[in-house]
Amino acid sequence: MATLHCAEQALAVGIDWAFVEDKSEVKAQLKQATGKQYVVASSDEGMLLGLSEADKAAKNRTAAGLLVGKLLPDAIVYEALDQERIWVCAVRGGLPLPGMDKVTDAGEALQVVADVRTYAHTPVTVVGSHPEASMTLAALMEQVEPSMLASCKLRKASDGERTKFYGVLAMAFCLIAWGIWEFRPQTDELDEDYDEIVHETGGAAEADDRSRDQQLIKQARQKFLQRPDMASVTALWADVLNRLPYAVGGYRPALTECRNHQCMLQWNWRAAQFERQYLDLLPGERQPSKNPGEYIRQVQTRIPLRSAGTRELRGITVDEMDNWAIDLITQVTRAGGRADILPPNQAVNVSLPPLRERGQPRSQLIGHEGRITVMASGWGNIQSVFSVLAQQDLIPERAVFNINGSTIGLQMEAKYVVPN
Repeated sequence: MATLHCAEQALAVGIDWAFVEDKSEVKAQLKQATGKQYVVASSDEGMLLGLSEADKAAKNRTAAGLLVGKLLPDAIVYEALDQERIWVCAVRGGLPLPGMDKVTDAGEALQVVADVRTYAHTPVTVVGSHPEASMTLAALMEQVEPSMLASCKLRKASDGERTKFYGVLAMAFCLIAWGIWEFRPQTDELDEDYDEIVHETGGAAEADDRSRDQQLIKQARQKFLQRPDMASVTALWADVLNRLPYAVGGYRPALTECRNHQCMLQWNWRAAQFERQYLDLLPGERQPSKNPGEYIRQVQTRIPLRSAGTRELRGITVDEMDNWAIDLITQVTRAGGRADILPPNQAVNVSLPPLRERGQPRSQLIGHEGRITVMASGWGNIQSVFSVLAQQDLIPERAVFNINGSTIGLQMEAKYVVPN
């Protein structure tokens, strides 16, 4: 994480991005992100959540990758922060790619730029201080309009909200204290009865609590490790791609975005004259458009996937983490792809009920999740990369296939687990 000051903007760079399903998952992740700043953007398949360490020296920071995406939907930024650090960020479809917004050294940054330009099958604009950049970052930021800033601002609880909260909390304590004093004669008698019951049954109750907790934790760990099978899911994705026709009349497949339960396909009309009959021949379920006139240019269809089944993961231990990451990156590289592995910083907890009547709800940490981003170009390389991933303890999340005639590129996201 770092803050870059450019064109009168405080830009947050090196943000940890992750695609999430909905607002409930956003809230769940924010509960684990104590002290961090966040920003949320909408995507076609859910929401994109960005987390960053707070910078006390810089207020009103803007997510730089999101702001770049407002101006250039497909870009790669290479910007020198100082003599040793480079900010590199890949943007696709107007959104930063998870694992591709980082502050690193020049060697890795140059490699990221080269990989993105190799695997992308749409023109990618290079921005910043890279030797082949088409414009500087400052020149791009000069094009920012005030209306673009609000949705890119990093958020945190305001001082005013904290003050209000503490004021309400103080008032609540006063009311509680008054209630305790006012009704003390009645509660004292109840407390004596309760203490006597606890004294007689406390040992048995505590044993029941421990047994119940152990059972809940065991069930939660089993669910934590029981995940969609990577080999089965990637096989379903590959089957969809293998069945895609090169063309349906004047329609050409342009983009396929797959998750565990479906693939969404984008078709672009390339012929000179539109022919209506081909619209009904496209594979999958045609998705409604707000403007039916768009069908003469672009159509989206949905192909549902059968259930791929699950498998029980062993997980990666903390001691194995370094060697496992190095081995996986090496294998993916040999298969013709590139892998970026983020630290396992997403805590997973199980909620436990209160201890007897007077306890408070509790939670138990059962493990952590980490993210991995994979890129590959060429159908042969993609299949080789899938074979490598199928042998790993990984959870498939999302795959985007960029199709341009006979060439195809892959950008994929997966998770791994570290049991506690």
